[in-house]
Amino acid sequence: MTVLDIAPLPDDLTGRCSYVFCDIAHRESLRGLFTGHTFVYLLAGVLAKGCRENALRAWRTNVVGIANVLDALATDSPRARVIFSSTGGVYAPQDTYPVTEHAPKCCHSLYSSSKLAAEGMVHSYTATAGGSAIILRFFTVYGPGPASGERGHFIARWLECVREARPLTVHGEGDQTVDLTHITDVVRACLLASRSPVNTGQTQIYNIASGIETSVGVIARWIQERVPLTSIAFQPEMRGYGPQRQFGDISRARQDLGYIPQISPYEGLMALVSWHFKPGEHSA
Repeated sequence: MTVLDIAPLPDDLTGRCSYVFCDIAHRESLRGLFTGHTFVYLLAGVLAKGCRENALRAWRTNVVGIANVLDALATDSPRARVIFSSTGGVYAPQDTYPVTEHAPKCCHSLYSSSKLAAEGMVHSYTATAGGSAIILRFFTVYGPGPASGERGHFIARWLECVREARPLTVHGEGDQTVDLTHITDVVRACLLASRSPVNTGQTQIYNIASGIETSVGVIARWIQERVPLTSIAFQPEMRGYGPQRQFGDISRARQDLGYIPQISPYEGLMALVSWHFKPGEHSA
């Protein structure tokens, strides 16, 4: 296995795979790197927080970079299977939940816009180069690892607040919902996608989620349950950050891929809090 990244290889992967420093925003840095590879996990991307902070860098990575990778694949390994990481954030607000893969889409933000653009390019790659692809739309991924830090989403930010004895900010009544997907289930979905039969020239799309809708207010109370000194601060409701509900229909992934989530939102979040804080640890 070869890892292409602009970040150094984590210590736990040293010696277990080869590493090549690579910035996908620069096409020339990809020359020849895909020759002989039959599977490509296309995980590179700037997350929503990074998109808001540096739009140009985000677009160069999430759109130009993906175009560069697919162009290099078409030249060096046109029959490769691509597993592309997209987001459940591409869906428009719905009248009916859970949301299926065929539901209407909406560009809520730079992040969702860039992912939809990249999905279109993946379709074009398979149609013209002769490869195959599976697009996985992940819903609110969380868990231990690099994305649990500052560049992660609201759960990562909340855990930093707990460590710094600051309150968890909840907007409105806290009745916005998410579908928390543990990183372990994400990895399992990626492996299943690499084994699933897809015809040459075709792209399949699957929602990857826990299939459990959980409100933001409930998540805050779960953290408070584990770290009792945590406080919750309610602020005015915010608009413009996507749908008020996230709840993915995973029946298609269950049927075609054999994907069955193993970690419930409550179990996974409690394990994550324990990973961040030892028993009794909380600076208050």
